[in-house]
Amino acid sequence: MSDTSAVPETTAVEDSIAWLLERLPPKCLRPDDDLYTSECAMNGVDAVIGRLIGLDKAPLGFAHWYHGWPASKHYFDKRFPRRPETYAYWMKKNPGSTHWPVLVGGEAEFHFMRDLGVESVHLTGLPFIYEPVRDVERKDGSLLICPTHEWFKDDTKRQRMESGYIAEILKLKDRFSQMAVCVHSACFQTGRWVRSFRDAGIPVISGGNASDLNCFNRMRTIFSSFEFMTTHVVSSHVAFAGFCGSKISFYGPQPPTALEDFGVYFSDVNEARLFFDVTSEFNQRDNLQAKFPFLFKEPHEAVPCQDWASFELGLQYKKDPLEIARLLGWKYDPVKYPEMKVRGGFDYWFPKLGVAPEAREIEKRLDVQAARVAELEKEMAARTTRLAQVDEELNSALAVKSRLDAEIASLRKECKKQRKDAKALAKKNDKLEKTVRSAVEWQKKSMFKRAFHRWRPKK
Repeated sequence: MSDTSAVPETTAVEDSIAWLLERLPPKCLRPDDDLYTSECAMNGVDAVIGRLIGLDKAPLGFAHWYHGWPASKHYFDKRFPRRPETYAYWMKKNPGSTHWPVLVGGEAEFHFMRDLGVESVHLTGLPFIYEPVRDVERKDGSLLICPTHEWFKDDTKRQRMESGYIAEILKLKDRFSQMAVCVHSACFQTGRWVRSFRDAGIPVISGGNASDLNCFNRMRTIFSSFEFMTTHVVSSHVAFAGFCGSKISFYGPQPPTALEDFGVYFSDVNEARLFFDVTSEFNQRDNLQAKFPFLFKEPHEAVPCQDWASFELGLQYKKDPLEIARLLGWKYDPVKYPEMKVRGGFDYWFPKLGVAPEAREIEKRLDVQAARVAELEKEMAARTTRLAQVDEELNSALAVKSRLDAEIASLRKECKKQRKDAKALAKKNDKLEKTVRSAVEWQKKSMFKRAFHRWRPKK
């Protein structure tokens, strides 16, 4: 059996990573009663949003916001029951939360939940993208090792897996300037992986803790400190480390799994079996290599994958922290969230936290911004309507102008013809008048001659 005695946080082996330990944020554990009230309390998600909007402490969230990758995608298999609580895990733990908003990281999850009849679904990206960037120096040539989170009930299986994986890792020692191992906090507490790696001379640190308000801060600091990261299982740490700029590789023997190992996550045997089948298919090496070919390189030849990780975590859907605060239910709505009056919201939590004035100021700012947005939307709608009217009037004026231009062209042509005709007529008239004058003159002379000839005296 494994030795579950207390494991020291650091030993002499960890002296080589003192540069890392001193930059890690302190752990700030919250009470378990708060942790299991809402999924937003896990890994300090609500604390991240609270700090972004200026709160030292944040109230509990009243929304479903899955924090992991890519396990959420496993649930989209058609073999799972088609009911929302299968996909929003905390709906099972808190049946009164079925009307809470559901925050998702990608379009597939968004449309899937909508198709299930969930109306309040919001594309926000996964919570990890909201943790601010850590201003730390990345150690050149360093390798972070992230083994699987152990839940094996069979101790012999666990020991065999640890020894096989560590043997492969030791082959890499000459390739890197610094090596360190990051294990899940639950593994660290039980000593799983910790003693084996320390015995091999590789320092070990504890990773994220679901109860730690600084969990994402700690994880981002760790991932931002190493140039390379290697693992033998595809889980959240792959996307998180890639997002932080580490060069990721899939290396070493994969951990074995058995149906009974999933009992810690599912009370329903049928759902546990379904999840086991889906995850087993997903984690087949050929399938992983087809989905993530860039991960299958030697650890020292790994390449950055920040763009891929950003897309997978939904960075393109990132919202303003104030909008996230609204979606978490931090603005008290007695109609939509009646339970907040008792268990959360401004009217209950903020006075207890001692930040009521700041909270009220934030609430007021949210209301002012919402009113301003509504006013701008109304003004935009009015301007859009007026613009449509102006466009219609302009089109009508252009049609009239086109018609008038055609008429003017026709009149100019007619006028030119009339001028030409008038000039020809005038010329003809002058000629006729000249002819008439000549005739008159000739007639006058002719008449005079005849008259003179008639009346002249006879001899």
